[in-house]
Amino acid sequence: MAASKTTAGRTTGTKRVLTAKPPPTRARGTGASAVYDALRADILNLKIAPGTLLDESELGRRFELSRSPVREALIRLSAEGLIQTLPNRSPVVTPFDIAQVPGFLDALELMYRVSCRLAAMYRTDAELKAIVAKAKQIGRFLKDKDPVVQLRENREFHMLIAEAGGNPTYTAWLGQLLDQGQRLFRLSAFFEGDRPATSDFAEHNGIVAAIEKQDLAAAELAGARDLDVLRNRFLREFGSRPTGGMKLGGSRER
Repeated sequence: MAASKTTAGRTTGTKRVLTAKPPPTRARGTGASAVYDALRADILNLKIAPGTLLDESELGRRFELSRSPVREALIRLSAEGLIQTLPNRSPVVTPFDIAQVPGFLDALELMYRVSCRLAAMYRTDAELKAIVAKAKQIGRFLKDKDPVVQLRENREFHMLIAEAGGNPTYTAWLGQLLDQGQRLFRLSAFFEGDRPATSDFAEHNGIVAAIEKQDLAAAELAGARDLDVLRNRFLREFGSRPTGGMKLGGSRER
């Protein structure tokens, strides 16, 4: 009697019977995360314009996924304020009104001041070490990296400061404002050219020094000065441009 032979399928004497291998399974949640990461990057960098409709079926075909993980990703983006869900319509990328830039900058200044002050008050040694390391990393990126990387690193710097302040609500608000700011920065690139900043992060050293010394007033002032750099850039780009009723991603009001 012939000996049995083990195969990748099953064995029947000397005859090999092949069985189909099951297709590789995607880890639960990874599909939604991939959609979220890709769409978030496209929205922040204006590869998807403000006001663009996001159809679940089309996104499913793009990412080769069912509508369920696509919908999960859209819910996360909606929670961050990057898209708007409208009744009986596909969600849209959140438009922004250039005329509202001054109000946005005021809100961002408030969060910079509050987060820096709280970080000076409550930061731990480990949190200070992470903030210092990030500030040094941004310094190395100023001349060598593109604006997208600089904006990402700047966001991480300010989020580390907010987290050191210990108020999760403030941290979430600041994150949304910084995301809005990144879209505005990418818009300004259309006017002044997509080139790396050389001095926009110069005030970071003052913030770090004040947080290290736990000087609350100095930390708050340094945060305000950091925002002034951003304010001056935006006003230079948009201040002399007509904005009456102009909404990016929307229609011009009459």
